[in-house]
Amino acid sequence: MVSGRNVFMRNRLLKNWHKWRKVILIHIGNDIVDLTDPHNMGKSRNPRFVNRVFTTSEQRQIFNSANPDTMIWAIWAGKETAYKIISKCDPSASSTPRLYEVSLDCTDNFSKSDAFPIGDSSISGSVDTPSGKIYIRIFVTCDYVHCVGATSPLETTDAVVWHVDRIGAVSEVSPAYESMFVRETLKKHLSAYVGESPEDMEIRREKGTNGLNPPFVYLNGRRDEIDISLSHDGAFTAYAFTILDS
Repeated sequence: MVSGRNVFMRNRLLKNWHKWRKVILIHIGNDIVDLTDPHNMGKSRNPRFVNRVFTTSEQRQIFNSANPDTMIWAIWAGKETAYKIISKCDPSASSTPRLYEVSLDCTDNFSKSDAFPIGDSSISGSVDTPSGKIYIRIFVTCDYVHCVGATSPLETTDAVVWHVDRIGAVSEVSPAYESMFVRETLKKHLSAYVGESPEDMEIRREKGTNGLNPPFVYLNGRRDEIDISLSHDGAFTAYAFTILDS
């Protein structure tokens, strides 16, 4: 449905895939929120939710926005993305939302007369976390908010690929189907880069001391160094993965 990469170099990647660097230089995360899901509507008018999840600075961003219900999920997606990244480096990292403070570049001079950017444009920002800063980019449509993040600014790398799919109306899908769907679509997309059949790939989440670990890619039964992130909500699924050019 929607894909992205700063510089798309598929032919070069296919040719040079065997030169893949063994050390991934960045970690990534992503999160998607279905704005059409009734459960996600009107959250900015829920003071208990707002005060529990968002810092004072974030609340200013939300309520200074012309579209607080969209802004609230943009910031939420930033928090979730950052936590997914940090938990890869520190499995014991806290998931408390207020510990992950989001700052979006578009809110520096944002007023209620401004419209929230919707369409092909994106919003850059950062998240201050207990383990350092995470850099994010948020894409907003009328139907969803999608955030992609990394430990390095996305503007400085072409090593991150992301994609969004619509899988059906909320009433027609289940979380189990969403999870299966996003894994299968990721394997198909990834196979074009690694030169492997999707049937030879597996996405696993293994048990850790604090629950399930982040997902990893296995090629022919062996864990690969590709960094991935999966997300699904309502009628939408999204994923991101890293590639390093030689």
